[in-house]
Amino acid sequence: PAERQIAEIYAGVGGFLDDMDMEKIQPFLDMLGHHLSIHHPELLKEIRERGELSESLKKELGAVIAEVKTQMTNDKDAIAKVD
Repeated sequence: PAERQIAEIYAGVGGFLDDMDMEKIQPFLDMLGHHLSIHHPELLKEIRERGELSESLKKELGAVIAEVKTQMTNDKDAIAKVD
């Protein structure tokens, strides 16, 4: 869905992936999309309905991205759990 793609693009252009190894980016984006779908569907709905990222939505999305990065760093098997 477009709203997941928007969240993934924001993770990239927002600098959240700058410190990540290239081979980990796609698995991270998959994990982020899964996490948003399961734990934060309201954020995806808001992105879909607004069609843009407000400052408050960017802040919320940034917090979720940071949360998923931490989860990925702390749990080396986290990516495998997405599939």
